[in-house]
Amino acid sequence: MERKQRPVFVLDISGRPTFAFEAKNMAEAERLVSAPSFFGSLRDFLAGRHEACSNGASIRARAASATEASIYRDLACEFADASGDVLLAHLSDSTTRP
Repeated sequence: MERKQRPVFVLDISGRPTFAFEAKNMAEAERLVSAPSFFGSLRDFLAGRHEACSNGASIRARAASATEASIYRDLACEFADASGDVLLAHLSDSTTRP
């Protein structure tokens, strides 16, 4: 039986689409992003790696565009065995180009 695809959401960091992930709905996506453990881990990971992630950087979740969702799903296929985990797929700059 095929698993129903869940909606894909994007983490915008300082207004830039940076990571994509699945969640049941927008409320779940926002809970994940605002969870202290997730937020702290994300900031620690990005420190020194991502110029947009400074102490004052804004991080918000939003629904993914069709292009962003497609990129996420292509990357997620490689990690299908990790279905119980949260997968954050890094979005390249190509998602914002025409």
